[in-house]
Amino acid sequence: MNSWFIAANLIRRTIGNVKGFLLFILMPAVIVSTMTGLVSSSGDGKSAVGYADLDGSELSRYVLRALEQTGRYELVQAETDREAADMAADRDVSASFVIPAGFEAGWLAGQKPELVLIRLAVDEASVMLELDLDGIARNVVDAAAAAEQAGSGDVRRDALAVLDRHLQGLVGSVKMSETRDNSWNYLGIGFTLMFLMILINQSVSVIAEDRRNQTMARVYAAPVQSWHIAVGNFFGSVFIGTLQVLGTSALSHLVFGYDYGVPVWMELVVMECFILASLGIASAVAGFIRTTNQLNIINNLIMTPTCMLGGCFWPIEFMPSFMQKLANFVPQKWAIEAINLGADGAAPAELALPLGILLLFAAVLLGFGTAVLRPAK
Repeated sequence: MNSWFIAANLIRRTIGNVKGFLLFILMPAVIVSTMTGLVSSSGDGKSAVGYADLDGSELSRYVLRALEQTGRYELVQAETDREAADMAADRDVSASFVIPAGFEAGWLAGQKPELVLIRLAVDEASVMLELDLDGIARNVVDAAAAAEQAGSGDVRRDALAVLDRHLQGLVGSVKMSETRDNSWNYLGIGFTLMFLMILINQSVSVIAEDRRNQTMARVYAAPVQSWHIAVGNFFGSVFIGTLQVLGTSALSHLVFGYDYGVPVWMELVVMECFILASLGIASAVAGFIRTTNQLNIINNLIMTPTCMLGGCFWPIEFMPSFMQKLANFVPQKWAIEAINLGADGAAPAELALPLGILLLFAAVLLGFGTAVLRPAK
């Protein structure tokens, strides 16, 4: 019961009046949802991409159709590989690629299809094109392997049939559910996660201020156990974070029409797990800081690099391999992965790993953060 009183007191002091509600709930929800809608809408245009088809085969036509079907590119044809390179050099297109002669013949001979990418800089459009081309090449290899394992008398015909059905979204005779284009979805998710981390710091700042002003020591002098204080502040912070998530989600969906591509319940579950992990980070930092100004500065210094590393500003695939490995140690990466898995049609059970890791972050960091609740320190 004592924990509920402590939680209610934290909520009342933070958002218990009109000013607090506007500052901590309504205004952040408006700002975050607006930024999310504006940033995510910036990816609605198509990138101009040049290409030279030197093979002219059925397989090369599949590559072009697969790229067009992504909805991300406006393909510009070149007659030769030199012309495709000149288009990229003159900035007429964001990047170019070449389908070399013998592309289909090499594929039928068991070789991995190679598509030559031409670009002047490693920017977002060219990296996305590289990822799409790699995915198409894997589909081509898998189709040939499937035809061979099935004992096909005509590997080329059956493999091309598999690829054609893949373009139509068919597996066997069953239409697969269409998945949305997630190429820019990470921006909306990333900005939401970044602002949630900023907002969750506010409730932890109130707790740190209580310790500095000896308010917590006076509470501790009453017949209240230390775990009552910890649980009460924890639930109060989670409740405030939940209201922020609900407000942001409602405005994003209803006003700005932004869609994460997952069911609302799944979105809220992921965000709740991320709130717990963010609360753990803020609490762990607060355990070593004595003033709220220092707490805010240190949290911002932690938040920005981890958001960059976790994929809030660009896909993790854009980064070097060693940074991709480091991203496994920040909660933003797992929240974005959970959302993207859900957007790709994954079953709820497949989200167990990223959500479990987020909860593990929360458990470990909240354990370190218990130092903030020591009244005597």
